[in-house]
Amino acid sequence: MEPMTMLGALVGTLLNKVCPGWLIALLLVLLLGLTAKRTWTKGMKGWEREARHAQVRQSRRLANGSLDGMMDGLLHSPASSLESIEGMPLRSPTLDEQEAAQAAAQAVLEGVKGTDELQDLLVSERRTIHYGKDVLMLMTVLMASFTLSMLRGRSYSLSPLGVHCGSPAYWALNGAQLVLVLAVSAAIRQMLMRRHQWKVEHGYPFLPDDVRWDRKTTTKYPMLCVGAGLCAGMFGIGGGIVKGPLMLEMGLLPAVSSATSSFMILFTSGIAATNYAILGSLDMYYAPALFVTGLVSTLLGQWGLSSLIKQFKKQSIIVLAISVVVGISAVAMGVVGVMTTMNEIEHGQPQGFHSLCGQMLDEPY
Repeated sequence: MEPMTMLGALVGTLLNKVCPGWLIALLLVLLLGLTAKRTWTKGMKGWEREARHAQVRQSRRLANGSLDGMMDGLLHSPASSLESIEGMPLRSPTLDEQEAAQAAAQAVLEGVKGTDELQDLLVSERRTIHYGKDVLMLMTVLMASFTLSMLRGRSYSLSPLGVHCGSPAYWALNGAQLVLVLAVSAAIRQMLMRRHQWKVEHGYPFLPDDVRWDRKTTTKYPMLCVGAGLCAGMFGIGGGIVKGPLMLEMGLLPAVSSATSSFMILFTSGIAATNYAILGSLDMYYAPALFVTGLVSTLLGQWGLSSLIKQFKKQSIIVLAISVVVGISAVAMGVVGVMTTMNEIEHGQPQGFHSLCGQMLDEPY
């Protein structure tokens, strides 16, 4: 998913350069407004579902105190593929998904024992290093794209190869970035499908919130991520504000969606920021202050949200928090967009589309 998001971000940064500010602001407000509404609706449904689950669990405990003990015994059974290590279940249920526990228990009841290879996979998936190769591949794509952007440069005088903006060499380097990302995305797709097929053949205990990486999902979700990356690059947002709701639509748990989209922002923002810098649209004056503000706000937000989840035992709080942030962003961007456009009109600035190379006048022809 992430390579295709990076591809969208590359195209989006170019669109940002040529589109008028009022159009970008309008599209961004519409996107954020619709996203906030849909995410709020999904969050409220999740809240109601979790409340019903809590009531059912309470009723079961009152009706039969042994039921939960039976479920725990199945999930921690050493004879099953859900075998525990140091008291922690390999495929544990989540706070808001009772269906996950039921599906896992059903797998045990049906006699899914698992092979030694499956047991090894379940163990390795608990370790961060298990995904080291995947992260290394993404880092390689990011660095390769950064190198191509540097070689392209902003203008003839700033390009190590002396590339003219709009020349065949300029577009060839842009095309090389897209081909690189597409090639890596295709390789990752094949790898994910092989992994999924192996899991199916070995009786992997899938849970309801797991993504099944078959031919359909490895085509559908990356294509949706192209749109998310396009928005990230064109509107100058990190991508998580779009990626988070997108992953919720995929059926991922709120905590998984939030953590995964936050990780992916590193690469999406990295490639978008590089292109903005190359195009001369990045103001480094604000970078230190925004970095510190963002870091502190993230830490405080994570601490506060974790406290609320522990108190209310509802992960849908994450979804509702995302919708509130997106909604506030929509209002703020609308106000800023109107003020900026009015200021540009007062100063006689043109409101039409711009030339990608219009401000790069130092190039010899």
